Amino acid sequence: MANKYLQYFLIIAVIGVWGAVMYRLIHGLSDKNIPIIASNVPIQSDIENPIDTFSLYADYPDPFLPDTDTLSSEDVKKVSEKSDFNSSNSKSEDNTALIIAAIKYNGIIENTDKKSTVGIITINGKEFLVKEKQKVDDIMIKNIRKDSVHVSYKGKLFYIKRID
Repeated sequence: MANKYLQYFLIIAVIGVWGAVMYRLIHGLSDKNIPIIASNVPIQSDIENPIDTFSLYADYPDPFLPDTDTLSSEDVKKVSEKSDFNSSNSKSEDNTALIIAAIKYNGIIENTDKKSTVGIITINGKEFLVKEKQKVDDIMIKNIRKDSVHVSYKGKLFYIKRID
């Protein structure tokens, strides 16, 4: 008997809930034109907005444009052609200094299972993964250490320290 009363109560509750849903739906979609009254009274506030005083310093390079501070091989040739040195030997030394200055050692990757090391170097803005005794842009990688890399260019040995 109690089960029957519970069933009747639940049926009435479901009908009531659905009735409320239908009422709100029909009432919300009705076309009652309720006038909106716009007020022309300005809102006064006790809070004053301070004037923003800041300056923007945009003296850094655009990160989306290619690097303009790196030397390409054409730039090195232009510099060496335009420079006015007395002997061809000094041109060669200056060119070598420019090439070596354009090399940056970023770090090392070691594989302990295979006992191999790979160095990360940047030459003229281009990053390379190199192994020992590998040649990249006329630069021979002689030895890769944790703190430096030893390179050979035109028969001369150079030590390039890691960038921190």
